[in-house]
Order: sequence, then structure tokens, then C-alpha cells
Amino acid sequence: MIDKSDCIFVGSVTKSHGYDGRVVIRADQNRTSDDLMWDTLHIMIDGGLVPFEVDEVKERNDMEVLCKFELINSLEDAEEIIGRDVYIERAWQEGDKVAEEGEDGMLHIGDLVGFKLFEASDSSLIGTIIDVDLRIEQNPLFVVEKADDKEEVLIPVVEEWITEYDAKAKKLAMDLPIGLF
Repeated sequence: MIDKSDCIFVGSVTKSHGYDGRVVIRADQNRTSDDLMWDTLHIMIDGGLVPFEVDEVKERNDMEVLCKFELINSLEDAEEIIGRDVYIERAWQEGDKVAEEGEDGMLHIGDLVGFKLFEASDSSLIGTIIDVDLRIEQNPLFVVEKADDKEEVLIPVVEEWITEYDAKAKKLAMDLPIGLF
């Protein structure tokens, strides 16, 4: 089984669909149905993440997919995973790049959850990225728990502000505007 820290939460199984084991998976509010379009999804069962190969996945709307798993072939099988959380595996490559995260090979912003965020100008620790708010697609925000007072702050994800990225150290440095906080 894969460790939860190596995965990203993307949503939950909400209901069965038909009699052949198909289920509806609803993406978390900070995700889209695109985050559920993987060959393998991991479902939380009895405290562990169990990988399920996906036979077929079809987008229903921006937040839901209809999914048929390889080993779930009946309504009874499908009902056993209703209400369970669904995760995708982080796909790290050796070095500082992410392996095959979509067609363009770009880093998925959700993979930065858990990274330490530093101010580039003086290398001071700002805090830890605990979530990414993607509700406004054109303006994603890092949800950061500040190191000094554990307060949560929102920081706009502006590519030009990112000065350093280290996947192995899980470190991100940004040149933030003065007075942002």
C-alpha cells in the first residue's frame, strides 16, 4: 500500500451508478474533474490507501466523474466504497521535476501542498503550504499556515514571484510584495 503522504486528496465516492459497479466520484472543492482522470485511483479503506485500476472514466460535469474500476463489477461491490475518500499518487521524478503530470508535463499546483514556503529576499520561513484554493481558476491561492503564529493566510500563486523550487527538500521560495500580510 502507498503512504498517504505520497498522495493528494481529490474527492469522494458519492453514489453508485447502474448495476455494473460504476460509481460517481465528486471532486473536492479545490479540485476539478480533471484531477480524477487517472489510470489508478487510491481509495481509503480501513485506514489504508488501496489502489484501484480504472477501466473507464467519463466526465459528468466540472466536479464529477463517472468511474468504472477494474475489480468492482456489481452494485454490491460499488456500495462498499460509497462515502470513501479518493486520492491520486504524487508522481515525482528524480530531481526537481514532476513525472508525467498531464500532457504538458507541468507540475500540478496541488503537489506543492506540504512544501515549506520561504521569502526569497531574506530566506526567512513564512510557513507551510497546507492547501491550494482553486475555486477561482484564474487566481489560485496557496493556503499557508504561518510558522510564527499558525495563522492561515492566502498567497496568490504568481509564477513570476516563484524564485526557487526544490522537490526533494519540499521547499518553495517566493519574492512576495512588501505589505502582503
